[in-house]
Amino acid sequence: MRTCILAGPTRTATTSLFRYFARTKGVAPSIHKETDYFLSRLIEGVECPYDRYEACFRDVSGATARLEASPLYFAFGKRAAEAIHAEAPDAHIVFTLREPTERFFSAWTMINNKRWPHVKEFEGYTAAELVDLGIEQRDAEISNFGEIDRLTLREGSYASVLREWMNIFPKEQIHVVFQDWMGNEKGQAKLRAVISSALGVTDAELPVEPLYHENKARDVKVGRLHDVAVRLNAILEPVFNRIKPARDLMRDVYYFFNEDTRELPDKATRKRVQQFYAPELQALPEVLGNLDVTDFPDWVG
Repeated sequence: MRTCILAGPTRTATTSLFRYFARTKGVAPSIHKETDYFLSRLIEGVECPYDRYEACFRDVSGATARLEASPLYFAFGKRAAEAIHAEAPDAHIVFTLREPTERFFSAWTMINNKRWPHVKEFEGYTAAELVDLGIEQRDAEISNFGEIDRLTLREGSYASVLREWMNIFPKEQIHVVFQDWMGNEKGQAKLRAVISSALGVTDAELPVEPLYHENKARDVKVGRLHDVAVRLNAILEPVFNRIKPARDLMRDVYYFFNEDTRELPDKATRKRVQQFYAPELQALPEVLGNLDVTDFPDWVG
C-alpha cells in the first residue's frame, strides 16, 4: 500500500487538501489529520496515541493508499525525512508552498490564538518576538514541543529545507504544489493532478466536488472559548472529516460569536521577514527545477 504524507509547512491549506483527498476512492485517511507520529519520535511532548504507524489509519482493507497530513514535519527537514524513510522508504511526500511572508504572519495569528492550548499557555507573541525566536534558532534542533514556535520562521526557508528532504528521498517521491493554485479552476486541476499522482489514483477516483480553502487564519475574541473549541474539534475530528455539512455549520456558528478583527504586523517586522526570506526565494527556482517543477507562482524567485 502506498503512503502519501501532506508534510506542510503549516498554514498552507493542508487541512483543505487532506479533507478533500481523504474522500478519494481507494484512499485510507488517518483517523486524525495530523498524526504527528514521526514528530513524536523526534521530540518530547508530542501527544500521539499511536504506538505503530499502521494504527494511525482506519479502513485500510481494500485501499491502495493511505493518507495523512502533519504539516509540522516540513520544518524538521532531514530529521523528519530520516524518521519517515526508516518506517516508509517508499512514501510519497507532498509539500504545499505559499508566499513565505504571508505564511509566517498567518502562523503568527494561529499561534497567538492558542492553537496548541493543551501544550502551553502564553499571552501571545508580538510579530517581532516570533521573528527573533526564529533568527535565534535557524536549525531544527529542538528537543521539546514547547519549543516548536522557534521553527515558525524556518518553515518558510523553502529552498534550504527542501534540499534536506531531497538528500533523503528521491525526487520521484517528492511532490510540490502551491496554495495559490486553490484560487481558480485551472490551478485546482493542477493540484488534483499532482496529488493524485502522489496517491497513485486516477482522476475518476477523486471526489467530484471542487476544492475550497477552509481553516483560514482568524483572530478570536475570547481565548478560553477558543481553547474549548480546539479541544472539542480534536475529539470530533474523525466525524467532521467525513461529514462536511456538520463541520461547516459548527465552524460558522463558532466564528459568528467569537471572531475578532485580525491583528496586522508592523511594517518594520514585515520588512525583516521579507529580507530574511529573500535569499531563499532567489534560490528556490533552482531547487524546484531539480524536482522537475517548472510551473510556479510569480512570488517564486
